[in-house]
Amino acid sequence: MIKKLPIIKPPINTYLSHGYHLSAMMNYKEFLPWFHSNYIHLKCLKELTKELVCDLNFFFPDGLDYLQSVPFIKKQFIFKDILSYFEYDIINFFKNIISEGYYICTFVDEYYIPSKNLFQKEHNSHRILLYGFDDELDIFNVCGWDKNGIYSIKELVSYKDLAAAFQSKYNEDILLSKRGIFCFKLDVSYFESHEYKFDIEYVYREINDYLTSNNVSEKFGMYYNKLDPEKYSFGISVYNDFKKYLYKLIDNEANASNIAVHAIWEHKKCMLMRINYLKEMKFISDVGITDGYEEIEKKAYQCRNLMLKYRAHKETNIIHRMLNLIKIIENQERNLLEKLLYDIKSTNSI
Repeated sequence: MIKKLPIIKPPINTYLSHGYHLSAMMNYKEFLPWFHSNYIHLKCLKELTKELVCDLNFFFPDGLDYLQSVPFIKKQFIFKDILSYFEYDIINFFKNIISEGYYICTFVDEYYIPSKNLFQKEHNSHRILLYGFDDELDIFNVCGWDKNGIYSIKELVSYKDLAAAFQSKYNEDILLSKRGIFCFKLDVSYFESHEYKFDIEYVYREINDYLTSNNVSEKFGMYYNKLDPEKYSFGISVYNDFKKYLYKLIDNEANASNIAVHAIWEHKKCMLMRINYLKEMKFISDVGITDGYEEIEKKAYQCRNLMLKYRAHKETNIIHRMLNLIKIIENQERNLLEKLLYDIKSTNSI
């Protein structure tokens, strides 16, 4: 038997939790209103991490497990300690779940995965997404980083290797809350009773919160404690902390990492996609906003590439070029988002 669920290269893969969920869900038009209502906010830790890098990412109140809160996606988490009470064959178990239309996200030990850079070198538990299988070849179709550190949706893992990677004792080192199998799918019949409708007034408020750097974690106080504004920056003010990180690179007080600048670029991609969606749905008249944001996205991509270049050559003039670009991006984004908010307000009588 051969089974393969729809999969695409996602607009975001800074962190695999974003990439895996979006690789699956962006295949369905029903998901788009939710997608364009989210991925608006950024947050940044003001101090460097213990690895001396900048921790900048999209903001969600429940961290990287946000998909479990999306209303119209059927999902279930099966803990490993529950599975231990049953006699089961993990390969058939995974195949049966996929056959029911569920994507599977779980942790595996990369020591046993041939396509990983750490194969037969080092034990490391990491997320993986399964979306298909082929009984003729005895392989699973999976997503993840390849040996070159590039996000791939065409990875293959043999049944034998995946079983060893899943059952490795090194997976016990991850957080207790992650030890299991997360299954999810967008079911059309389920969606009909859990539809998410696009709300232009809500998106207007969220973009305004991004522009004014509001601590949006305060909105979720009924579920989570707000993030400390002394420790985190939000919205457009994250540029200030990213620039501080760049200055620390110049002073040899930080380590070079492309994660933060990659997240900035992907945020611009998402904003541009959202603007195009608003234009398509007639929520804005778009007087030069799309063209302007395309320029911002291009500059953010330049910044991302400059960081890769800096990591290879360690020349401080590269960092100065990045600082220059970030200042331009910030100013242009402020101006364009003000125009976008005015356009939304006037077009929709908000």
